[in-house]
Amino acid sequence: MGMKFSQSRMAIYTAGNMIGTGTHQTLKALAKDGCGNLLWANFLFSGMLVTLSAFPLLHLYGKFPANGCLHQAAVEGLGSQVGKYVSFINGQLITIELLFAVTMQASFFGSTLASFFPEDSTGTVAKTASLGLVSILWALYRKKGALFTANVAYWLGVFELCTVGLLVLSSPMAYLTGTSLRPISSLMDGSRTDMVKFPSGIHVAIFAYGGFPGMLQSGDLVENPRENLPLGIVGACIMTMSVYVLLSVSVLLVVEPQQIANFTNAFDSLENVLPKGVLVAISCTVLSSVANNVMENALVVVENLHQMVMVEDPRSMLELPNFGLCSSDIVTLEQSRCSPCSKTRLG
Repeated sequence: MGMKFSQSRMAIYTAGNMIGTGTHQTLKALAKDGCGNLLWANFLFSGMLVTLSAFPLLHLYGKFPANGCLHQAAVEGLGSQVGKYVSFINGQLITIELLFAVTMQASFFGSTLASFFPEDSTGTVAKTASLGLVSILWALYRKKGALFTANVAYWLGVFELCTVGLLVLSSPMAYLTGTSLRPISSLMDGSRTDMVKFPSGIHVAIFAYGGFPGMLQSGDLVENPRENLPLGIVGACIMTMSVYVLLSVSVLLVVEPQQIANFTNAFDSLENVLPKGVLVAISCTVLSSVANNVMENALVVVENLHQMVMVEDPRSMLELPNFGLCSSDIVTLEQSRCSPCSKTRLG
């Protein structure tokens, strides 16, 4: 089954969902977009915005301590008629966004694995790895359940934070190996930053924090969710912001922004610091990071689909055909409440 999360474990679990592909893809994207030496500020400002947006969750979840708290808040705030439609649309947008994230992350997993097989010119390795990862994770969820799968994701997140810690320490390690560092003053040098694109860089960096609102639907995985879940999410936002800022500052002290734009992944900043064999081994951990992101986002998608058929107040639910997207036991339970017209109530 697995162990339910404490507040600190929930924070690590949520941070593991945000840190990962964002570390490698967003860092590279900001450098390519012309944010230059100030790309660390993109992570800082976006992190502050995300953290501020997370604080209202403390009040929201305190008032509606359930996985369907967003639905309940919409119904109470906007009324049963308007609220249920707003909640339904919001739920579908979250599902679509996370399905897109799962697809992109699974594709990134496949392409990263394929980079270790340069002889494969047809893309077979990438496609097989992407589909295989999703299939294995789905089989694990169906066989062992959400709590076990979440605990696997938690330990992958712990491993991910340890490997990302190497990037945070990249400049101290470079200094100890005799590599000359860039001056600290270069971090404030805006001459290489396109100030028109800098604000859009904040928007790009926000995607590196994506996924935390969906964690509100993880109450079943947490001990004392009314307290531990929202505080864990806020703690994760602060932790993730700190990691991203320290990581980007440390990497910028080792390499130029133009070099970051040409990285395969962020571990390329350790190229002249660690032996090549060690660097290859560390680069392989990108696979576990992406697998963790896929696993956690997929769990949120499934839980969101569950919430579409499990809302306590039937009067505030939309009545739509059952497409069989959720587990059969939940659908059967809901069908027993509905009229015999083969429909399931979806929230």
